[in-house]
Amino acid sequence: MEDTIPQEDIYILDTETATLGKGVMEIAWLRVNNELEVLDEFRTLVNPEMPVNPGAFGVHGISDDDVKDSPLTADVVKALNSKSLCVGHNINYDIRVLKDCWVPEDSFCTLALARAHIKGTTNHKLETLQRELNLPVQDSHSALGDVRTCRDVILHVMELTGYTFPELRLRSKVRKVIHTMPFGKWKGQPLLKIDKGYRSWLLEQSDIEPDLRYSLEKLKNI
Repeated sequence: MEDTIPQEDIYILDTETATLGKGVMEIAWLRVNNELEVLDEFRTLVNPEMPVNPGAFGVHGISDDDVKDSPLTADVVKALNSKSLCVGHNINYDIRVLKDCWVPEDSFCTLALARAHIKGTTNHKLETLQRELNLPVQDSHSALGDVRTCRDVILHVMELTGYTFPELRLRSKVRKVIHTMPFGKWKGQPLLKIDKGYRSWLLEQSDIEPDLRYSLEKLKNI
């Protein structure tokens, strides 16, 4: 496939938040080129301007005291170019929590990439992929550790498929029909057999994968 995508700023990015979908407490990114070579990396704690939820603290271990003197999200993301590609695991979540301060021109989801190309793992969570694919060990649920693992996942898929990153990116734009549910209590079940109300609820969510949204839209009246 011909590489028709020009080089632009590409950020592999991750956030840790104070609660589900709100209050950035940590952000990290790698700026890379189309060959996934790291041009620079950045990580900082962020003041979320809200208390951390106990459940979120249990995941990332960042406390209110840790971030009380940290910069605000709006100040941190001034370093990011809006004419850019933002890459990450379930990247729509990170874009959603940053949208009041920064919105990239395009995005690329490594969770969708892994589900499309990596078979035989227990699931497609970053820590599972790191462990079961024998990727380099990083700190899970650390923003910088997660972006490094995202890069390793892409490199793994590139080796697995023989595609370059620009080719994987172009192929990701072609919508595919998914026949079975990729996650949750309905995982592995045919979409047609899933409760219609649940399918409708999923379509209302802003961060579901494009292929799943495309497939659910096709089943809307069935």
